[in-house]
Amino acid sequence: MARALQREFDREYDLSVRLNQEKQKGKATVTVTPDRYCPKTTQDSDQSSDDEDMRQFATDLLYSKLSDDVPAHTGGIYRNAEGELVTKHNANVAARRNADKTMNDKVNLAFGDMRNEQINSR
Repeated sequence: MARALQREFDREYDLSVRLNQEKQKGKATVTVTPDRYCPKTTQDSDQSSDDEDMRQFATDLLYSKLSDDVPAHTGGIYRNAEGELVTKHNANVAARRNADKTMNDKVNLAFGDMRNEQINSR
């Protein structure tokens, strides 16, 4: 019985050695470059069509500067053209200010076009 156990042990040991050798043969070196994590964009002005240029121009016009009915000053209260008092908590003022902050932020985050969406704030 001791010999049978020894043979079984030797067989398992040989299998483990063989598996380790096969693993060593299949190993490849992996190099990590910053290009994968920080892709570089190139300007493809030759490949862009007029339709894409017009679409980009329209998007830029839409988001470049919001209408001037909201003054640019930082005060909390002002009167609009109709003579109504408007505070910084007004929904239109807050929406314009937040959109302007988002579109002109230094951090380039991808976000969708939600110009006409109503988001529940609760």
